[in-house]
Amino acid sequence: MTLNHGFILSSPEAFASTAERLLAAGDDLVARSKAFGDQQALWGEVLAAIAASGDTLPSALRDDLLRLAALVLEDLEEVEPDLALHVTVNRAMRDGLGEG
Repeated sequence: MTLNHGFILSSPEAFASTAERLLAAGDDLVARSKAFGDQQALWGEVLAAIAASGDTLPSALRDDLLRLAALVLEDLEEVEPDLALHVTVNRAMRDGLGEG
């Protein structure tokens, strides 16, 4: 998954499509592993976008996004990441960015 971090925070479709891939993977371990890899790449891009934004994001929003990214990325380190958490967070981002 290749994303342009300059636009990720204005891209509801990136969050929507990753959430849908997570759900579609079902019990297929290979598909699920790939979907969680896509999730990790997506949230790595979120961190890059936050870093690249400098002071253009309001500090409260920046802090909230950093906490959310930390939560997502930390959960991905678990043996069995929480699928519901990742789908819920991505859908909330999609909705917050305007495609809900």
